[in-house]
Order: sequence, then C-alpha cells, then structure tokens
Amino acid sequence: MKRVTKIIILIAAVIAIIALGYMFVVKPHNEAVKKYDDAYNCVYEKNKSLDASINELQKIIDSGEQPFEEIYKTNALEELQTAEKTKVVLPEKMPWRTKDIIAATESINVDVDYYDILHGLRVARVNLENSIKQLKQVTNPNEKFIIERLSRVEGVKGIEAVTEDNDPNGLLNKQGGYTASIYFEYEGIEADGDYIDIVDKGTDGGGCIEVYANPQDAEKRAEYINSVDIFYSAGSRDVVGTCLIRVSDYLTASQQKDIEERIVKELIELD
Repeated sequence: MKRVTKIIILIAAVIAIIALGYMFVVKPHNEAVKKYDDAYNCVYEKNKSLDASINELQKIIDSGEQPFEEIYKTNALEELQTAEKTKVVLPEKMPWRTKDIIAATESINVDVDYYDILHGLRVARVNLENSIKQLKQVTNPNEKFIIERLSRVEGVKGIEAVTEDNDPNGLLNKQGGYTASIYFEYEGIEADGDYIDIVDKGTDGGGCIEVYANPQDAEKRAEYINSVDIFYSAGSRDVVGTCLIRVSDYLTASQQKDIEERIVKELIELD
C-alpha cells in the first residue's frame, strides 16, 4: 500500500513539475515566439513593399537614361538614401532563449510607417521618368513634331520648314548639319526688306529651330553663331536636347527670353 502511495505521490510530483515547467517555461517561450513572429511578419511585409519601390527607382537610375533636368536624378538618389536609412533591419534569425526573443521582439516591434518614404520614392520615380521622356522628346525630333509644338506658342503666326532647295545655310541632312530646320514668324515683327517667304526672312521674322542628330552638333552650331554674332546681330539662342532655338534680334532681350521659355515649355510638354 505504501508503495502504491509513493508511486502516486511521485506521479503527482512529476505532473506538478511538468505543469510548472509548462506554466513558467514552455508557455512564456511560446508566447514570446508568437509575439516575435507577429512583429517580424508585420515589418517584413512593410519592408517588402518598401524594397519594391526602391528597386523600381533604382532600376530607372541603373538604366543609364539621362533626364532633361539633372535635378530629378539627384532627387531620386537622395530619396533612395533616405529610404535605405529609414528601413528597419530585421534579425537574420530568431534567438533561441526566451529572454533574447523578447529583447529581439522589442527591437523590431516599432511603429513602422513608410507612408512618407513611399510617397517620396513614388514622386521621385514619376518625375525622373517624365524628365527622361522629355529629353527623348527633344533629342532629334522630326520636323512634324517641331511644327506642331511651335503652332502652340502664342504669338507665332507662320511656320515653314526648309528643304534642300531653299535651305539658306545649306546644312540640311549633311554631316554635322541639322536634320530639320523650321522657321517661324512672330507677331509684331516688321523685318526690313522684301522677302519671298518665311524661310527667306530667316530668324529676323521671328526665329528658327534647328534640329541635330546629337547635342555635340547642336552646341557646335551654337558656338559658330556666337562667333559671328560680333559681325551681325543673330538674336538669342539656346540648345535644348539636340534642338537649337534661335529668336529674332528684332525683339527686346526680355521678349526673346520669354519666347524661348515658352517654346521650350511646349517642346518638353508631355501629352
């Protein structure tokens, strides 16, 4: 009988030890693991969304395509740096001791809110993409595009493209020359002399857009015009992409600047 009693007491003690072990060891450990998993998974999903936005923007930068305005590439790089610094770094693996699991949970169980960062990345991406499109739009555009965009500029009252037969400079489609040259008349300008047409008036009647195959040829042409400007007033000029915009010297300096800006605005407008 005593032996049976001892066995019962022993069993009860074992059960008590198991119960205490579960209560004070296993249960707290399982609860710690669950809290860790919940915190980890929450941040993991948010990091996943952040990484996707980072990768989208990084891919555009890595493409090597240049924007019309360099500031948008600079802004994109800054947004990427901010995102990387803000991103919560998750542990590579969960610790095995309960107290270490609790400590790790506290380190990642922060109020992670990437809304502003994601918004900044999205804005940077859209601006950079659009600026790249704008540069492509003014890189050796065709004659039809230039004429259509010039027609949108208020004050432009006539437009005519040169041909090989009436090209005043003889540069059309030649090595280093322009691929298109479009002259325009501007209201309020009364150029001296008798003219056959808009091309015959040259830039005096309003201005001209010369299109080149590459920026180097456009810059070279602009430099040439600068060099001869001391002999005759050639008006203002500006290279945009591979387009050389020239505006009549019959207009005041402020008028030339204003027309230039409005022409550029129409050339880079994304429809």
